[in-house]
Amino acid sequence: TSRLMDRIRVNKGLTYGIESRFTGQRERGAFVVASFTRTETTGALIEAILDELHRLREKGVSTSEIRTAKQYLSGVFPLSIEGPAALANQLAGIELFGLPENYIETYNARVNGVSHEEINRVIQAHIPGEVWLAVVLGKADDIIPQIAHLGSIEHHVFEDLDQ
Repeated sequence: TSRLMDRIRVNKGLTYGIESRFTGQRERGAFVVASFTRTETTGALIEAILDELHRLREKGVSTSEIRTAKQYLSGVFPLSIEGPAALANQLAGIELFGLPENYIETYNARVNGVSHEEINRVIQAHIPGEVWLAVVLGKADDIIPQIAHLGSIEHHVFEDLDQ
């Protein structure tokens, strides 16, 4: 149901799967988009991702996207604390990130209390604008010509990945 999945998989047919996430860190983390495609469509996939992220920064999110995301997050949260290991992981995160002791009890209320303006402010603050780092694995001789116009490229060859 994500914007990336809808536009890049459903509308463009460039992948079977795509996801984005922030890596949780105690300090600054990374924003990551991960996907896969055929060698000959690698450039088109990367361009489509960058276009969609640019559109997100320029236009923000719609009210219906926010409603859907809030429903999803509220609905899936109980599964994230189901079972001893999952609950322990959540409690460790609460401690690590200095979250309030009542984090679990107030999660849904806080998710539903986030405003449209706050979401768009965070998008501007944390989704990169022009500076991107792409890590692309595959046949470099076929992929580099597809992405050369996007910026500087460093090509690394790994001789033996089994070691």
